[in-house]
Amino acid sequence: GIMYDVAFADDLSKPVGEPVKRMEADQPWEKVRYAENRCNEGAFVLKHDDRYYMTYSANHTAFPHYGIGYATADKPLGPWTKAEENPIAATDLDIGVSGPGHSCITSSPDGNEMFIVYHTHADATKPSGDRVVNIDRIGFDESGKLRITGPTRSPQP
Repeated sequence: GIMYDVAFADDLSKPVGEPVKRMEADQPWEKVRYAENRCNEGAFVLKHDDRYYMTYSANHTAFPHYGIGYATADKPLGPWTKAEENPIAATDLDIGVSGPGHSCITSSPDGNEMFIVYHTHADATKPSGDRVVNIDRIGFDESGKLRITGPTRSPQP
């Protein structure tokens, strides 16, 4: 999958202009099994301190190399720059996590914390299309980089 951006009318009723190619698999971690899968997918965008952050997934969801990266931009339609520290969530078999991906970010009920919700393989030893939901804390470090406290397999209070 290649990601495209397109502007919408103010009432969101229709696209305005033509789609513009923004991102495709080009970082080394995104090119595992590249002949079979050339995917950047599952985009989620949020704004923080006048900067836009887009989380996305790369590789094939059924393989352990599936992971979460992010890119930043000054405007919603880009241009987007992928973070050098990608992936920010990857397989960690020591804790039973395989193939984290396809995420979204939400705030805690009191608005003081952010959480990333994503899926992983149900059985880390047998990656497949069977998935389970994970949730972990996420936030911005002092330099504005997006950081996940995880991945984990434990319930989050």
